[in-house]
Amino acid sequence: MINKLHINTLVNISFFTVIILFTILMIASNRQLAKIESDSHRITSLRVPTAKASASINTAINTSLAALRGWMLIKEERFIIARRDAWQTIRQDQKQLVKLSKKWTNLENIERLSIVTALLDQLETEQLNIELLTHKAENIRSSEILLTSAAPIAASITNNITKMIDFNKSQESSAKRIQILITMADFRGSFAISLADIRAFLLSAEPRFKSSFESHWSKNTTSYDKLNELAQYLTPFEQSLLNEIKALRKKFSPLPKKMFDSRLGKDWNRSSHLLNTTAVKTSNKLVVILQKMADNQNILLKKDAQLLSDDAAYLEIFQMIFLGFIVSITLYFSIIINKKYRVFRHNLNNRNSLVDQNVLMATLDNNGAIINISNALCRLLGGVKEDFIGQESYFFLPEDDHDELQDKILKSLKTGKTWQGNFKRNNLDGEEIWLCSTIFPINNEGEGESKSEDEGEGWGYYNILENITDRMRFEEVSVTDKLTSLYNRRKFDEIIDLQIKLARRRKTHLTMAIIDVDFFKKYNDHYGHPAGDTALTRTAAALRSNLSRPDDYVFRLGGEEFGLIFNSLNKEQSKDILERICKSVEQLKIEHKQNEVSDYLTISIGSKICPPNELMEKDALYNEADRLLYIAKQTRNTVCIN
Repeated sequence: MINKLHINTLVNISFFTVIILFTILMIASNRQLAKIESDSHRITSLRVPTAKASASINTAINTSLAALRGWMLIKEERFIIARRDAWQTIRQDQKQLVKLSKKWTNLENIERLSIVTALLDQLETEQLNIELLTHKAENIRSSEILLTSAAPIAASITNNITKMIDFNKSQESSAKRIQILITMADFRGSFAISLADIRAFLLSAEPRFKSSFESHWSKNTTSYDKLNELAQYLTPFEQSLLNEIKALRKKFSPLPKKMFDSRLGKDWNRSSHLLNTTAVKTSNKLVVILQKMADNQNILLKKDAQLLSDDAAYLEIFQMIFLGFIVSITLYFSIIINKKYRVFRHNLNNRNSLVDQNVLMATLDNNGAIINISNALCRLLGGVKEDFIGQESYFFLPEDDHDELQDKILKSLKTGKTWQGNFKRNNLDGEEIWLCSTIFPINNEGEGESKSEDEGEGWGYYNILENITDRMRFEEVSVTDKLTSLYNRRKFDEIIDLQIKLARRRKTHLTMAIIDVDFFKKYNDHYGHPAGDTALTRTAAALRSNLSRPDDYVFRLGGEEFGLIFNSLNKEQSKDILERICKSVEQLKIEHKQNEVSDYLTISIGSKICPPNELMEKDALYNEADRLLYIAKQTRNTVCIN
């Protein structure tokens, strides 16, 4: 009766706890509603400034470009000031965006802001370079050539030819003097028109001015040649002036082509070219990104405001309906729980009994001592509970190596991880058994809950074991050759696929070798099958002694045929191992008078050594090794590799 009353008390406590919890849920829901409204205000105050700052930067960028173009056109200081003011606005808005971005939830906008920051730095540098370059002589290369080279030379040429004309007028008139005067006038006139054509082309880049220059320059060259022909009739003073003209004209001649080529280039006006190819493109990128940011914020703002409004309405309705449902369902289930709980306790007792009689398990304290142990485990170990409770368990490991393995298990368990592994041990009757052990930590707050290192020591461990003796014996028999204790052909088929994958992953050389005992049929016929079995057993031992690494495998494929699979760093290492194996068998000195290549038993080896980039599939690898074995058997007592 007391137990029954106690159960009812627990049920009633559970019932009232549920009521209290759902009442708390209602209060929490109302608070959540207030939070939704608060979040709505936060999102609105965050996203509106973001959209506004993005649009402001966009406008300021366009303003800075307009101011830069104004400076380039009419060179007024007010445009420089306007551009700098625009950039001050840009930087202020940029700082605001950076501050706001700490509360952003949209990863795309965060990434966009980092791009905008880099592009703004780039654009400001580009605009400043254009501003400094504009209105300088080096901005227009062709004009620079005209001003610094062509024009001064042309002025000197014109000055000298004018002096010659004035001097010639003061001389006594003659037919030659008149001819010289006309030639000088033609030279000066055609030279002046040529220079005018150059200036016109540099301003307009129209082809007709270039054609006009070429025509007048040709006339100038004709006049120049005639003047040189008449040089013998000139006075020494005139000849000295003509010599200066020759030198100056030689310097001037290549300059028109340079000016024309420069004017026709895409970057003839370097500041305009930079504006179009750098600043404008960067600005366009910024405008697109900033517009996306503003659009995204506006969309999210409207969407979130609507969602939050809907959520608030839905939450209020849900609260009222759910509260009524809670009261009804709680009353209903309080009756059901009382009935079900009795059944549960009965079933739990039955289950615990079944577990105790059939499941191999033990509960251990933090030091590994046995607190409780199932009857099933007691029977397996050959004792009763009293024999084990309070005793050190060593996790039921074999006595010969339980200290080392127990340390490894404890290290794993202290990190909160579960340990699982197979091991072999003897029970109290001395019978050898295989166990699969699973150990996981428990603490004093709840069984089966792992703990972190910061939580201190736990309460203990659960150790669940499974008797896998029959399975292990079956597996051992099914994959092992009875005579030699080597793996058989079935195990070979399992291992080869795995080793190919491992070699590919580790990028190591994989060696597959097939071994055949030389003239073994003759050995059996001469010495008898018992001697043949002994010879095969000793040969298998020799093979195994040369391959002792974890990933080295030796198989008996059938009859007198063996197989090897192992990894190596390179082909030479594999070759050395195979040759050592071949010699080790002969060094056993097993008498074989029927052997045609030695007085002792020998083997032939065919091996395919695959580098990491030339690994084959299983069948191809086996066939290649078999082919190489066939070649080796032509010689006997040898190793044949690819």
